[in-house]
Amino acid sequence: MTAPTKRPVRLFYSYSHKDEPLRDELEAHLSNLKRLGVINGWHDRKIGAGRDWEKAIDRNLEESTVILLLVSADFIASDYCYNKEMNRALEKHKDGSAVVIPVIVRSVDWKNAAFSHLQALPKDAKPVTSWKNRDKAWTDVAKGIRRAIEERLVNIAVGTMHSGRRRVDNDQGIYEACRRYFKTYTDRHGQIKVLGMSQPVPLRDIYTAVKFMRPEDRQRFASPQDMRTAFLDEGGRGFSLIHKDKMAGVEVANAAQFLNVLGEPGSGKSTFLRRMGLEALMPKRERLYEHMCLPVFVELRSFKTQKINLLEIIEREFGTCGFPAGFGRFALEAGKLLILLDGLDEVPKNKLDESIRHIRDFVDHYDANRFIASCRTAFYQSYFKRFKDVLLADFDNAQIETFIRNWFRSAIDLQQHTAEEFWQTLQAGEHAATLELARTPLLLTFLCLVYDNSQSLPANRSDLYEEALKILMERWASENRRRNETIYKGLTTKLEVLLLEQIAGPMFSASEVFFTQKHLVDKIDDFLRKELNAPKHLDGQQVLKAIEVQQGLFVERAHNLYSFSHLTLQEYLTARYIQNERKVTELITEHLFDKRWREVFLLLAGMSRADDMLTTMTASVDRSLRQNQKTAQLLEWIHDRLPMCKEVTKAAACRAAMFSFIRTGTSASVRDRVIDTPRERLSDKHRDQVLGPMSAQDVTLAQGIALGLEPAFERMFTLERELNLDVPSNVLNSAFALVEEFQKLAMCDTEALNTLRSNLDGLKTVEPLADADLQERIEFGRKVRNALISVFCLQEDLDTWSLAGTQHLERYLFATLLIVECKNAAMSVSTAVWEQVAQRLLFVAKARRRIQRIGSRRGQ
Repeated sequence: MTAPTKRPVRLFYSYSHKDEPLRDELEAHLSNLKRLGVINGWHDRKIGAGRDWEKAIDRNLEESTVILLLVSADFIASDYCYNKEMNRALEKHKDGSAVVIPVIVRSVDWKNAAFSHLQALPKDAKPVTSWKNRDKAWTDVAKGIRRAIEERLVNIAVGTMHSGRRRVDNDQGIYEACRRYFKTYTDRHGQIKVLGMSQPVPLRDIYTAVKFMRPEDRQRFASPQDMRTAFLDEGGRGFSLIHKDKMAGVEVANAAQFLNVLGEPGSGKSTFLRRMGLEALMPKRERLYEHMCLPVFVELRSFKTQKINLLEIIEREFGTCGFPAGFGRFALEAGKLLILLDGLDEVPKNKLDESIRHIRDFVDHYDANRFIASCRTAFYQSYFKRFKDVLLADFDNAQIETFIRNWFRSAIDLQQHTAEEFWQTLQAGEHAATLELARTPLLLTFLCLVYDNSQSLPANRSDLYEEALKILMERWASENRRRNETIYKGLTTKLEVLLLEQIAGPMFSASEVFFTQKHLVDKIDDFLRKELNAPKHLDGQQVLKAIEVQQGLFVERAHNLYSFSHLTLQEYLTARYIQNERKVTELITEHLFDKRWREVFLLLAGMSRADDMLTTMTASVDRSLRQNQKTAQLLEWIHDRLPMCKEVTKAAACRAAMFSFIRTGTSASVRDRVIDTPRERLSDKHRDQVLGPMSAQDVTLAQGIALGLEPAFERMFTLERELNLDVPSNVLNSAFALVEEFQKLAMCDTEALNTLRSNLDGLKTVEPLADADLQERIEFGRKVRNALISVFCLQEDLDTWSLAGTQHLERYLFATLLIVECKNAAMSVSTAVWEQVAQRLLFVAKARRRIQRIGSRRGQ
């Protein structure tokens, strides 16, 4: 792009000819501005012979943007000067097309003149001819004119940038410079290209409004136990959710003249600064940032190779876009800049003290401007007392959803509802750990890239979390060209991961997610002492600080209280620890039925061949089943009502589906039957137990098992939910559709299905009309449900299914579902082992032996 043409400011002298010698003196004192190309002065003595002098004066007056009134008694007495030139000049001043500067050259009473509201020159409006040293007077006037021109140029630039319209075309090419500056800023700082993205993404398209917390909010927890309690109260996954008082980022930026944004790596600090710069460039009607400023984005890591001089950096930013020399200083002195100081933690260590002093002095000198700085939380030590410190909060669910919708906004994504499907996927219970990663903008970007490539999240989450860990440990630092700290020399990535495993595993086993600084330092020192290949020149405090600052893997949540940046990463490292320490059997024995360990099991399954792990898990579940007769009886009852199926995986899915059916179907139909049963046939205790609340968790777990084994059961479950509404619609159609699903999924034998179809056909004659009474439609729904239930003879076995030990049953179903999930998440599983495992799912030993005997007889 060619540099915009710099046109000098047109300056017009309005004066009485009797003051011509004084005008000549002033013109001589302005000659430096003329030589620099800042001004091009005009007065009537420049009118050539034979020219229409009045038209020439009018034309030049209209074209000029700085008008000097050389005030004297003769100027005020001149009708042409005062009534024509001055009045038109004041009109231009009022509409903003010119600036008018009165210069008092000779003593005169001008206090009530039409221009008396304007700031006059020289200093204190003392007439030039009254000064003992006239050169000093003219020097003061020249400086005042220069300042006025500079201020005007800045105001034109700010006005042009925020209006989006070209206001003037003769003020040193300001419009062209503004256009180029806008494009340069947008190209440089308005795009996101991270994590190997093939194409940049416009920041404005995907930006999600951030929220801030106060740093002092972290100080309210007295101990790890207090923080852990708050953490568990909020659901036990998102660390930042325990801080509830949050502030909208743009509102804070509007309110604070000096703002310092603190955050962890990848939390969006730089993105926020860049976005505020974009907001400041937007037309007034479109922007959220309230202040009329020109943004300047300064990457403080540039101090590594550049002189520490913010003024020079700012001048260079404007100069490369064609603004006149000195424009940066003009804008600073006018208080019209928004200075964005990004990455104090990236300043080279040997230049940090000098950089901090320079920034402090610069802010103090140009404190009419607005400043936003950023720094990693662990690095910052209250360097800037004038700044308001705020902490970037992790994304909440609403922010994550907004980010996803912004990301997937192409025509094809909107047509295929990609954003909705991805958001629903993340919200599913099995992806709770992945959702926690999404609270960090950098890792949410990573997840969007993963989903964009495959339209799904990988079943093997170990690979996903391993890549997330690499992003924080290596790729993000590499892409941002962060300095290579001495602390890492000798401490390789593999050694560091091993160190993190040794911290994560034992702490997770002890149910600890928060730990003191001393505990961490002791753990690191112990590792460095015992590990043969660990560098011996390091100490725990050094390593902790480096990990905290450079990678953000440890975060200080409250004073002296730390945690891993994401519980998901602690779980991943715990799984690695268990694998490397060969503690899989111990894990299964102690934690198979503990929901807190679910993610660790899934991650461990994805790290290697899972045959032994699945076999041991199944054996443990079988042992628990032998300890509860009620659950065993229920499973036998389910088995007896299902037809034989040779496919062991499908047979297990049928057993889970049957359980779901009796827990959902009987919650309506069997209750109806119990209500109608004479009291003498049902004890009060039995009636209360049967009519008690059904376990929604049992149903969810059973359906999860069935779908994990055979996704085709989804349609059956959907129809079940429709039929069990209080007032189902199209109840008979749904019932017939469910019968077809029973047949397709081999849930009933042919004879039972034919009987069921016949019973449903018989109900067609009593089906109520659409406008029938509500009670009549409810009663018909009961009849249809009873017909469906009858196919499994549930009414004959109320004791068996209704009195099973609910607490043990839920634990049993949870562990069974975990086996299925581990199989689906596993790196590999042999067919033979899985068939053995699947045959034992939701199956008691007594029924299993009976099947084996039947199979043996058939073989004979």
